[in-house]
Amino acid sequence: RGWDVSSVRSSRRSLQCTHGRGHLPRGITAQGTPNMSKWTHEGGWSEELARLVIERSQALVLVTDREGRLLFFSPRCEETSGYTASEVLGQRLWERLVPPEEADQVQRVLRALEQGTPNGRCEGHWITKQGERRLIAWRETVLSNGHGDGPCMAFIGQDITEHRASEAAALDNQRRLLRLSQVLRIVQEIDH
Repeated sequence: RGWDVSSVRSSRRSLQCTHGRGHLPRGITAQGTPNMSKWTHEGGWSEELARLVIERSQALVLVTDREGRLLFFSPRCEETSGYTASEVLGQRLWERLVPPEEADQVQRVLRALEQGTPNGRCEGHWITKQGERRLIAWRETVLSNGHGDGPCMAFIGQDITEHRASEAAALDNQRRLLRLSQVLRIVQEIDH
C-alpha cells in the first residue's frame, strides 16, 4: 500500500488534523534527523505536539505523496492561498497552486527528493484562489513512516512576495539616487 490519498484518509493509523486539513500518517519521521525518536514514537503525544506547532506556526506547511498530491495543507497555507484544505487535498500541486510554467520545476524537486537528493531551498510561485501570484521560499524533506509504504514529501515555506518587492524597490531607489548624484556632479562641473 502506498501513500494513496484515499488509503491515507481511510487509514485507522492516521492522525486527523483539525479543521479537515488532511491526515498525517502515524509514525512518520524525517529521514536523517538524529535524536528524534523520543518525539516520533508511534501513537504518542508527539503527534499532538506536531499538530499544535503546525497549526500555530506562521510557516506554510504541506505534505505530498511522491506524485505531488496534497495530503496535508496547513492553516497558513489556507490563509496564503485562499483555498481551504478540502479544496486542494488529493490534487497535485500544479493542478491548483503552481503556475503551469513552473510545474516541471516542481516535478523535478519531487523526483530529486524521492531519489534522496533534496534541493535544500527553492523558490516558486503560487497562484492564489483570487488569481494573485505569491512567491514562496521552500525547504523540503522526505518523510517515512518506517513501514515501507513509500515516502511523503514535506515542504515548509514562507511567503516572500512583499520582501522581494521591498528589495526591488530599494534597488530601484539606489539606482535613482546614483543617477541623481551623477547629474549633480555634472551640474557642479558645469558651474565651475
